[in-house]
Amino acid sequence: MTFSENLNRICQEQGTTVSAILKRMGVSTSKVTLWNNGSLPKQEMLIRLANELRCSVMDFFQDEEHDESSMSRPSAMLSEDEREIVIFFRKLSLREQHIFMARMYDYESNMLKKE
Repeated sequence: MTFSENLNRICQEQGTTVSAILKRMGVSTSKVTLWNNGSLPKQEMLIRLANELRCSVMDFFQDEEHDESSMSRPSAMLSEDEREIVIFFRKLSLREQHIFMARMYDYESNMLKKE
């Protein structure tokens, strides 16, 4: 399941919507469209959402379809380095994927501070 699917599932289980949660948090509801189109929120937003929904950040990345077949289909449009990263990422457990993404966000944040 995608981040967006999991977020919507968690909201539905709690009798609310993503838009309602974002409004309650004082965050623009335009984020919903970005997330529905495959974007992922920054680590800080993931933590805020998890706190608001009283769940774990890992719940947003629950993947019922995580299997070995997903490891063997990197996109043909990626460079060799990008393909290696995708293959490496797909070999990680869901928890390891979350840690990897958190570190990537930290790296990105530090790079933006240097600019």
